[in-house]
Amino acid sequence: MWTKIICPFHSESRASACYSSDGGFKCFACGTQGSLLNLLMEREKLDRGGAIKRYEEITGEAYSTVREGSTWKSSGEVFTGTRDY
Repeated sequence: MWTKIICPFHSESRASACYSSDGGFKCFACGTQGSLLNLLMEREKLDRGGAIKRYEEITGEAYSTVREGSTWKSSGEVFTGTRDY
């Protein structure tokens, strides 16, 4: 499911970006796309913990993702299973 948000990577007054519950991100105004968490680490020079905090501020949701055989918890510290990078 995709949710509309204001893009954190440029100035705007209306929501032109979407993110999905699995962390995908796409802005239709500036063209930025990819993993929201990775984009925050790269563009805002944040470590993983800082990016998770910023992710939660932007989306209004706790950071957690469940994918095939893996579980990420909002602390960023708990991981079980395997995950492709």
